[in-house]
Amino acid sequence: MRGILLVVLAGVAFTACDLPTALPSWDVDVQTPAITDTISLASVLPPQVQVREGAFVLPSWTVNDSISMGDVCGLCESMAAAVPAASMTRDMQLPLPGGLVSASLEEATVDVTVEHTLPFPLLRSSTGATGQVVVEVRDSLGAVLARATIDGASEPLPTGKSSGLQIHLGQFTITGPVTAHLAIQIPGSGSPVRLQPDMRVKVSATLHDVKLSRMTVLQSGISQEGSIVKMDLGHEIRDELLARARGAHLIGTVEYPLDDVADASVAILASPTESAGPDALGLALQLKKGSNPFDMAIDSAQLAHLLSGDAIYAHYRGTLRPGTVTLEPNAVLVYHLTLAASMQVGPTP
Repeated sequence: MRGILLVVLAGVAFTACDLPTALPSWDVDVQTPAITDTISLASVLPPQVQVREGAFVLPSWTVNDSISMGDVCGLCESMAAAVPAASMTRDMQLPLPGGLVSASLEEATVDVTVEHTLPFPLLRSSTGATGQVVVEVRDSLGAVLARATIDGASEPLPTGKSSGLQIHLGQFTITGPVTAHLAIQIPGSGSPVRLQPDMRVKVSATLHDVKLSRMTVLQSGISQEGSIVKMDLGHEIRDELLARARGAHLIGTVEYPLDDVADASVAILASPTESAGPDALGLALQLKKGSNPFDMAIDSAQLAHLLSGDAIYAHYRGTLRPGTVTLEPNAVLVYHLTLAASMQVGPTP
């Protein structure tokens, strides 16, 4: 009797529990390998500015000028007589690149050369009196940045000979053109001489080896454009996404190094030759300094279009808003982009 009861209970337990007849499936989130593009901001720089060895480098500029003795001694060109002592001054402005508002100078050099064709030593008379050439490098507000002197006691500067000064500039803030101010004190000839109309004092100033660590420029809405970068999924991943993806997102971030705001877009393309026009799938971004994350959902039709080619491509474009922008050497914009999708794992429905 007891054995019969056990069989009956076992039968009841068996019929009360349905065994699974379908294979299991579940959803998983996957991300494709990220793509990265680095975009130089060199297009924002004035055309003459280059970046080398971690600094902005400006080209050299040379300014030439000359002074006639007739400018300081109106009668000297019409008679044979001793030339009296005289003073000459010149301001030689060394211009900066167009659009440069201000900059932090790290170092620079100013070379000044003086020569003449007068028939007597420029800085020492026949009686032994001496003169001098004083060169002051001044900023746009007139402040003296550096000074150097050619002294007639050691350099009489005879006819046909040139004499030069090299002035090294240290760190300061540039807000406009740099000026080389020359003050030439001539002791006179001492003995009678005859001057000709073409006899002159010639001066030149050259600004070179200019290195800046930071600069602010005025720009009118400059655009930057990245290259077309490729997200290579591989045929297996692409086929799995097409068959199983329930939804997808384009996620990433743009690292933007400038203080001003930029309007940007990242076009997402199915091929490198696809038009990145207004109807293309893409992201519209307003970039501020620092990290700018983004997340854009794409529907099944958009995903199918992106996966119709051999890979997914991205193309960055950005435009600065007009105004001033402050730059540092080697500043670059970097963006990262990946495709995230929710996939059903298990038998394909």
